[in-house]
Amino acid sequence: DATPYGKDLLRPLEEACKKHGMKLGFYYSQAQDWTHPGGAKSGYDEGDGWDKAHDGDFDEYLDEIAIPQVREILGGYDIDVLWWDTPRWMNKARADRLLPLLDLRPGIVWNNRLGGDYKGCFTTPEQRIPDTGLDYDWETCMTLNKTWGYKSFDHAWKTPETLIRNLVDIASKGGNFLLNVGPTKEGEIPEPSIKSLKEIGAWMKVNGEAIYGTTASPFEKPEWGRYTKKPGILYAHVFEWPAIGTLEIPLKDVTIKSVRLLTTDGPVPLEYETADDGLKVHVTKKCPDPIPSVVVIEYAAAAN
Repeated sequence: DATPYGKDLLRPLEEACKKHGMKLGFYYSQAQDWTHPGGAKSGYDEGDGWDKAHDGDFDEYLDEIAIPQVREILGGYDIDVLWWDTPRWMNKARADRLLPLLDLRPGIVWNNRLGGDYKGCFTTPEQRIPDTGLDYDWETCMTLNKTWGYKSFDHAWKTPETLIRNLVDIASKGGNFLLNVGPTKEGEIPEPSIKSLKEIGAWMKVNGEAIYGTTASPFEKPEWGRYTKKPGILYAHVFEWPAIGTLEIPLKDVTIKSVRLLTTDGPVPLEYETADDGLKVHVTKKCPDPIPSVVVIEYAAAAN
């Protein structure tokens, strides 16, 4: 009832995700509200607003708007993630009124922005990537330009190279990447966003195995790029192609099974040497993808 469309916008999304086997998460701002009286507003004291029609009691707002909406979301949709946000004026007592509703979706994953000092299932560094991996689950949330919504004058678009390298950097540190897309008022995705997302998709089509299902790097960050890994597999993401034609990787005390380079034409076997100080991979003279290229090293524990 809030838009001229007059239909449920979430149900078709839920159905499409089920059809394609995708997990679904909903964003919900449980406190900040730019429309209903009593909703929280950034920069205002509790109870105040930028218009008298916006003034009101925040606890009444929770009871009459937020709690029923969260109950509707969690009870009516098959979602896997609830992404709380903007917990202004949310103390523990208020958060405790929303927390039991999560039982409507057993096993649901939720973040650290409910309020009341609840940590949730993961933390959410915003518009930044931690310098190192963290001792808990985390997800960097970031925009394609500088805007979470849509601004016609915001042309500060991140390049596809920056976005892909951010993805690799985050994965190498054991994090997740939540990349925001801000549609226009007509519901259309801006063309620069489409271009970047297509280029990310093209890179992932070739190199996705080095991102999906991987965990953090077992080594210090190399000068030439990043690492990710799976059991028995190390992925070397090469940002700076070695001029000397060799990648030196500190992978020791293992038996190397294969080394290959991922390319659009399929994997290319690479020659390598093992030594006491690690592995030396002889790469091709030409870098197949400077965004980066990925070298896959399969190995087994060395026999005693």
